Amino acid sequence: MQPNFFIIGAPKCGTTALSSYLAQHPNIFVSDPKEPNYFCDDFKPAMRTIKTKEEYAKIFELASGNHQAIGEASVWNLYSKVAAQNIFNFNSQAKIIVMLRNPVDLVYSMHAQNLNSVDEDEPDFKKAWELQDARLKGKNLPGHCRDEKKLQYREVGKIGEQLQRVMDVFPASQVKVIFFEDFTAQTEQVFNEVVSFLNVTPIEKSIEFEAVNKNAVDRLRLLAVFYRRPPEKLVNFFMWLKSI
Repeated sequence: MQPNFFIIGAPKCGTTALSSYLAQHPNIFVSDPKEPNYFCDDFKPAMRTIKTKEEYAKIFELASGNHQAIGEASVWNLYSKVAAQNIFNFNSQAKIIVMLRNPVDLVYSMHAQNLNSVDEDEPDFKKAWELQDARLKGKNLPGHCRDEKKLQYREVGKIGEQLQRVMDVFPASQVKVIFFEDFTAQTEQVFNEVVSFLNVTPIEKSIEFEAVNKNAVDRLRLLAVFYRRPPEKLVNFFMWLKSI
């Protein structure tokens, strides 16, 4: 079994919520992890949960013939300059779901998410924006940032350019664009449209449209750093304790 649909971004546009709702449908399979970022091979390894063809095939092992749609939701596929073409080369018949929102809201939310994931260390958005050029040259980079491309908020917000890359590769009939504002205002309607777009049989089962992945920023920054990416010496110390 291999994926035949991809939710490809943008980040902070409801992709986690949509994939969670789709996973409740008995005829739809969504990978675990949700965001393998396998096709973003222009990103650093730390950003890619799945890196090999064998690993990628394994996350779909539980899919069966009962699943009319099999997919994943890697939001960085849209920002990546190579992912759309890589997906097309993998499955030219795949359905592509693109979730977008107001670029201003997007970059503000992305900055908050970067703080939360410890990829960003400048809490003031205006200052973080002003640091973009320096960071592009490798300066003022946070020590725990997995990939400096995440800090280029100007580029993250260029959703028109990113969408054009997708449309240059896939036929329009295979691409569905969803706006975050529509998704939040008419969640059930958008969900049903996606099910129809994927050619999946509708169900009468009630889907729980609960809020998913609400934006949050760690208030205890030091604790967040230790929790997500602890210092190597600390890891070695605990490994030593475990061996005693």
